Amino acid sequence: MLFGNFRLWRTNRGNLGGGAGLGYRFYNYDSDRIFGASFYYDRDDSTNKIFQQLALNVETMGRYWDANGNFYLPIGNRRQELSLDFNEGSQRFSEFNVLYDQTRTLGTAMRGFDAEIGVPIYGELAQQFQARAYAGTYGFQASESEDVWGWRGRLQAYPLPNVLTELSITSDDTFNTNVFFNVTWTFAGRPEWNEMEKSTQMYRMAERVRKNYNVVIEQKKVVDSGLVAINPDTGLPWTISHVDSYAAPGGTGTVLDPYQTIPDAQAGPDRDIIFTHAGSFYDNAAPITLTAGERVLGEGQGVDHFINISGFGPKLLPNSPAYGDPLRPDSFVRPTFNDTVGDGVILASDSEFSGFILNDPTGRGVVGIGVSETTVNYVDVNNAVGEGIYLSSVSGSLDFESTNVTNSTGDAFVVDGGDALVRFDTGTIENTDAGRAVLIQNTTGGSINMTGSSVTDTNSQGVLINNISGGAVLDNVTITGSTNEGIHVTGGSANAVVTFRNTAQAATIIDSATDASIFVEDYLGVYQMQDINILNRNGTGILVENLTGNIAVVGNTTITNGVSAATDHGIDINNTSGNISFGGSLGITGSNGEGISFNNGGNTGTFSVSGTTTISGTAN
Repeated sequence: MLFGNFRLWRTNRGNLGGGAGLGYRFYNYDSDRIFGASFYYDRDDSTNKIFQQLALNVETMGRYWDANGNFYLPIGNRRQELSLDFNEGSQRFSEFNVLYDQTRTLGTAMRGFDAEIGVPIYGELAQQFQARAYAGTYGFQASESEDVWGWRGRLQAYPLPNVLTELSITSDDTFNTNVFFNVTWTFAGRPEWNEMEKSTQMYRMAERVRKNYNVVIEQKKVVDSGLVAINPDTGLPWTISHVDSYAAPGGTGTVLDPYQTIPDAQAGPDRDIIFTHAGSFYDNAAPITLTAGERVLGEGQGVDHFINISGFGPKLLPNSPAYGDPLRPDSFVRPTFNDTVGDGVILASDSEFSGFILNDPTGRGVVGIGVSETTVNYVDVNNAVGEGIYLSSVSGSLDFESTNVTNSTGDAFVVDGGDALVRFDTGTIENTDAGRAVLIQNTTGGSINMTGSSVTDTNSQGVLINNISGGAVLDNVTITGSTNEGIHVTGGSANAVVTFRNTAQAATIIDSATDASIFVEDYLGVYQMQDINILNRNGTGILVENLTGNIAVVGNTTITNGVSAATDHGIDINNTSGNISFGGSLGITGSNGEGISFNNGGNTGTFSVSGTTTISGTAN
């Protein structure tokens, strides 16, 4: 019988493989035995790489014993790289470079054979299902690989006509022990073979050929150690200038011979990164002035810096050798500048300044004038004499992450002019001095997005958003004891959108403001807030004058009076043609003025409350 054999299979991960073969089986009536041989081409994609082989099968099947053997010969590309993995945590500094390790998984197609001999299992039940047991061996070899020798066993039976079940086990030192279960439903065969009694072995002419479905592939892991990290943008190694305040003067900038100061590194050879070691401190230093494209990083606990390594993407920069050394003072603390004479740091376009503490600069903390595409992460500005962060006429994207401003004498966070997309994420503004917590003014577009951060203003001047054309989003705002308005939004264009969110607290809180808690005047854009809680007011709770835009409160609004029993109204609307809506409940408690007043007239817009309105303890 001449036959063809075609196989196609799919792995659980969706990889395909298969084979095609041509064979011949002959039934010898005298010996009641089948003899056969077949030749195959196999293709295996189970490792995400294509391996190929030729296979030869020889077999004989009889009443009292069977024998089966296969010979496998790989063709084509026999050794291929199956995967390449970055060894996380292997990063380390060496001289001016960053080294790392990688692991390559190599797959090698192996040539070899397998063979087995089988006999019937005696017993009435076993004979009823034509049960047989097989035992055998196998061996595979490949250049530069250890030889594989193992044993195999197999049980087979026919629980239903033309349905063959098999349970197999293989074991060796390379592939370990594996168990397989196989079910074969045979459709082929001449009718007389299926109808005849099993008095001869001819009914087995249509049994499948026993051979490996897969190409035998040895997988070996190879660790490549001490590779130099390559910058994919330049195709050159990353270069690092190291800085440490404890270093002796005249260093070369290597990890073990660092510069003493950042200006020393800036004056040295041009390198990709200036990396200042944890525990470094500088008193009464001059301002740090960045140049375009410069990346100045400080090391410290909780500070993560990344570089793109060719072939692997962003990977964490390692720590310096002295990081966490118990013999080094403050070995986990970010580099710290105390009493900088002037501004703490002056940004440049396409630059990054991350991982530093700026204490008591005699000028401003972080300054960016006319810059774009700038990053500031993990920077603390404490007690600046001027503004904490001052951005003027900026454009492009400016990213601030985990940056905190505390107790600036001037305004804490200022954006004045420009059309930049400013992102201030997971940072804090804590203002207890005379200036404003946030001042955003004169922008011509773009947006200032502080979602995920918090603003806490105590006994200062609150928040002022003045004459903007673009967006401003503030989050988690708490203003207590403002000497001015709590929140003041004024002027601007119809394109302005001002939003106050509460992603980490129940409501925007304004407590004990001297003037109006919220004052919106001469505003053309959209002003929207989530829940509002106005406490202990000394002036109007919400004062709106000359609004031509729209105000929307999403959530509940609570306005309460303090012991001062303010004579101003809870809500006072004047000369407004825009629309004002409260999406939740509105509660106003205690006022010597009116709960809601439209008395000054000139109002042509709409005022609506979707929820319950409660006004109690007011004069009118």
